[in-house]
Amino acid sequence: MADDTLDVNISSQEVRMGAPETSIVLVDITNTKTSDVAEVLYLSIPLGFVDQKHVSLIGFGPAALAPSGPLAHPPAGMTRYQLGSARGVAFGKGATITLHLSHITAVAAGSYTMQLQWGPRGGDLKTVDLNISVLGADDAPKIEYFTAKNSVVTLRTSRMPVELSWKTSPKSVVELYRLNTLLLPKSGSRSAPTTQNDYPDTDYGDAGLQPYRLEATEDGKTISRTIFVRVQNSGWNKIACDQGAPMNILSDGGNRLYGIFNSFKGSAIYPLDPSTGSMGTQDQMCPNGAVPDAMEKSPAAFFQNKIFLVGGSQVDASSFSNQVHSYDPKTRKWEDQSEGITWPARMGHAITAYANRLWLTGGVDENGNTLDDVYFTTDGKTWLGAKEVKAQGLPERFMTLPHEMCFHAMQGYSVVAGGQCIEALWVYGGLNTPFGSPYTSMWSTRLTGGWGEMKFFISTSVQSPDPGFGDPFGAAMTTAQNESKEEELRVIATYQPKNADLNSGMYSLQGMNPANLVKNGDNLSKQAVWAIKSSTMSTAQPFRLCAATFGNYIFVQSILSDLATDTLTFHVT
Repeated sequence: MADDTLDVNISSQEVRMGAPETSIVLVDITNTKTSDVAEVLYLSIPLGFVDQKHVSLIGFGPAALAPSGPLAHPPAGMTRYQLGSARGVAFGKGATITLHLSHITAVAAGSYTMQLQWGPRGGDLKTVDLNISVLGADDAPKIEYFTAKNSVVTLRTSRMPVELSWKTSPKSVVELYRLNTLLLPKSGSRSAPTTQNDYPDTDYGDAGLQPYRLEATEDGKTISRTIFVRVQNSGWNKIACDQGAPMNILSDGGNRLYGIFNSFKGSAIYPLDPSTGSMGTQDQMCPNGAVPDAMEKSPAAFFQNKIFLVGGSQVDASSFSNQVHSYDPKTRKWEDQSEGITWPARMGHAITAYANRLWLTGGVDENGNTLDDVYFTTDGKTWLGAKEVKAQGLPERFMTLPHEMCFHAMQGYSVVAGGQCIEALWVYGGLNTPFGSPYTSMWSTRLTGGWGEMKFFISTSVQSPDPGFGDPFGAAMTTAQNESKEEELRVIATYQPKNADLNSGMYSLQGMNPANLVKNGDNLSKQAVWAIKSSTMSTAQPFRLCAATFGNYIFVQSILSDLATDTLTFHVT
């Protein structure tokens, strides 16, 4: 059935009772226009026919969305779902999206009718009926299992296969599909355990879920099962997030990865696992993980086995706070740790957990003053600034930034020199005011000394305080291992070269030879080489960038004050 926007290809299906894991394809929906479109999609399903958690809309390219939940006023005897977000489903030019159902819970054999509606938001909707036959348990072929050995496949120079295995009932004949491409045509009985390798396209593009569908036919009756494998590139990828727009991504040090997402349902913490084919859904929120009011865009860090949200917004120049809240994933409880805080409310600041301390630097106060202060806490409750450190008779020179800054990147990174491990705090980029001029320098300080400015050499004859790509409009820092398993300081930044478009990339601070460390009094400075470690990273112009390392993944998200995207960028080594 077609209109002037979407082409809806109906797939009549049969499903066998007693096989709730069976997945059936209802329709393929294609954008026939020469430009991107966004349309609302509704699906009405007979009551009790399917577990609502398994109504899925799997898109390739710009869309990979799932249901937002039942809506009011469905047709009689049905539950109505809106697919995708309240804004509708985004269809890229020429993109095809497949609607499928799994976990069928129908208790009686017979014919069932569903209703699909689509159209522009606020406009007239087109309607089509989808018919499904539910067969008795003994009236259809069986698929005992259909699995993929790896739920994630990374495309590298040497092609990596997807290894598929299945077993069906003795008389079944099977067909195997990748999306809508036939990989294995019907060719006689395949009832014995069977393994087949498939090599996804090395030009697959952005990371996404690749569906494999097995169809088993017996005595003219066909059932199918669909599994999904995440296909990603070695290098930069993008992934759509069902949970909403990512505000923060943070690692607990290597065991777990967490994301703070904002959607029309609110803001919450979600566990993420990039080693599996799924990065989670709206239904997998951490228990009691709803974020405290007005803190969804506060900077976050993992400290003392808890997720800390500190101060006001990273990007909203009107959202100031000196509140501190922590979430414990084990006890599943939030704790307000704001009592006794003396540092002024702020926004645009930076935090990081390093050397058994949680650090807070810079930002803008409620009077519009850009700050140069440094605070830290060792217990998450008592914060020390320059005044408190001096009162304890400790060195205080590192407790004031080299200049006022906001929207800057900060990271702890230890340098080994002369057989000693030197703990150092690093800051880079930032602005002099929320909408002011970017800084191009990187600074570091030992935790007992003053700040020293880093100098970078693009070549033996050209020296520059930045990698030579212009002003860093947004930057983030993290640490990651290189190919030799050595820890490096990674800088991810979006630059504005003179008379050129924005350009983003990831760079490594290399050359950790002790001879490159220059000690000037108590200032620690460094001469190093900026080396491009990847191809250009595609992202919108950000006010802030945040980054987190998890295994061989580096996750990056841009955070803007008035625009949020339901996508996450990550790099795979």
